[in-house]
Amino acid sequence: MIAIIGAMSEEVLEIRNLMTKVVSKTISKIIFYEGLIQDKKVVLVQSGIGKTLSALSTTVLVLNYEVDFVINVGSAGGITSDLKPLDVIVSERVAQADFDLTAFGYKKDFSEQRLAFYADNNLVHKMKSLNLPGVIYGDIVSSDTFISKQSQVNTIIENFPTALCADMEAGSIAMTLAHFNIPFIVIRSISDVVGSQKDNALEFQEYLALASKNSAKITKELIINS
Repeated sequence: MIAIIGAMSEEVLEIRNLMTKVVSKTISKIIFYEGLIQDKKVVLVQSGIGKTLSALSTTVLVLNYEVDFVINVGSAGGITSDLKPLDVIVSERVAQADFDLTAFGYKKDFSEQRLAFYADNNLVHKMKSLNLPGVIYGDIVSSDTFISKQSQVNTIIENFPTALCADMEAGSIAMTLAHFNIPFIVIRSISDVVGSQKDNALEFQEYLALASKNSAKITKELIINS
């Protein structure tokens, strides 16, 4: 079974629309949707926004379902100027940008095993073999803050110079799955870009539905070809 995690209703809805023979089940107050995408068995869950809720939902998921791998889907904010809304970022590495133990001599970068995790090589290779247009491969960071200011981006880039986009869940989902030794990949479509002429919150609201649909479309391709 393939598990899919989205944080927001808009992100989950686009995956739900791809599913057939859907049955819902509530476990620990979390709703899971079991069904098929073509002939592949999937389970879908809306985690809620942020690292705590996403880690909680991921834990409940893996303790109740035997999953082959997990796809974290949805939207993200671009933090490099060469990105534009609706570009799709597929994770190679994921890190928690606001996890900071530098006061005790630990690094705050992709080399620190406490906060950085690698997407499954087989899943990344499969994605690349599909040659899907508009898909970019690289690093994603997460924090419990909506990134909308250039000063926030500057802080992230100082520690994670290869990061392409920022979200609020992938890092904690990756950390949880690493604990349970379950493969993962993140597929996020850009909803807003810090530094663009538009207000980021407004740009996010404008592109959220389209970004969610875009992420779902790419996710479907990975699932049906797995």
